[in-house]
Amino acid sequence: MINIKPIEITEERLKEYGFKVNLVGGVGFAINYIDRHIGLVESDGKWYPQFIQEPEMSHEDRQIVSLPYIKYWHELEDLHKVLIGEELKNQKR
Repeated sequence: MINIKPIEITEERLKEYGFKVNLVGGVGFAINYIDRHIGLVESDGKWYPQFIQEPEMSHEDRQIVSLPYIKYWHELEDLHKVLIGEELKNQKR
């Protein structure tokens, strides 16, 4: 029987894949694109993602959607693929 264990999300791995310390809120990490961002805040070993959509027009508000917690890397990869439309890429390779 094959014993497969999921990879947990770590700060080191987030940095390898282009996430930066979220300086706006002062906590967590974010990966930023031109008009949208994925933010992650860690609490008790779980990561709480937020999807932030910037407004198309200057008079509109930004849209923020908080999502249920995730703990494993494959969950973040799936979330990124669905929200951004592309695979997460390791920035160090």
